[in-house]
Amino acid sequence: MRTAEISVQNGQYRLSTLLLLLILLLIFGAVTVHGSPAVNDIIFRKIKEQKIVLPPGDSLKFNYQLINQCSNRHVQMKYGGKRGRVNARGRPSSNFTHLTFISLSGGIILVRGAETKKYLCFNRKGRLVLKHNYHKKRCAFREQVSRGDYIRLRSAEQPAWFVGFRPNGKPLPGYAIRNSRKEVCYDFLRKRLFNSRTNTNSPIQGIDMKKLLEIIQRGKANR
Repeated sequence: MRTAEISVQNGQYRLSTLLLLLILLLIFGAVTVHGSPAVNDIIFRKIKEQKIVLPPGDSLKFNYQLINQCSNRHVQMKYGGKRGRVNARGRPSSNFTHLTFISLSGGIILVRGAETKKYLCFNRKGRLVLKHNYHKKRCAFREQVSRGDYIRLRSAEQPAWFVGFRPNGKPLPGYAIRNSRKEVCYDFLRKRLFNSRTNTNSPIQGIDMKKLLEIIQRGKANR
């Protein structure tokens, strides 16, 4: 009886894997024909639904712009000073507003400026800074759904800290979200970007379909 149960479970596991891969193949087929930018959101959702854990060293990279609700402008990472500057005053046409979301294992997200190659981080005082090399804790975020289409970026190290900006675009302290009047300043609309650097219609950066399927298969095997 035990052997039969294991056989059934293995069969269900293989079927689940095949169904997921089929869904991804259909999605990428649609992108090839229609160039739909919704593919990255669908992939993220399917990965979360299947509770796939990415193997160590693997990551998925997606290109976005973030629009802050308080400033109604784009988040940008610019050169300046020793480490650069981050604010929410950017224009949609500026390359400094192009952000790369790097999805790691365990739901961790890194945010890196596509132009400056610097990472968005919190310092010890809860202030937003940019760093050349990401700190595993202070530069790690988790995405949280706020309301409607808005999202929030919460510190993985300090769950009470969130990324936010004032109406003038200057960064807010991560802990200021406790002020209910400023709470909306921590909400963002996320805009998908095509990967113009590689001249492809995919919003996914640095990974192809074969690589994605390999990661998913290894991730499921590590569950």
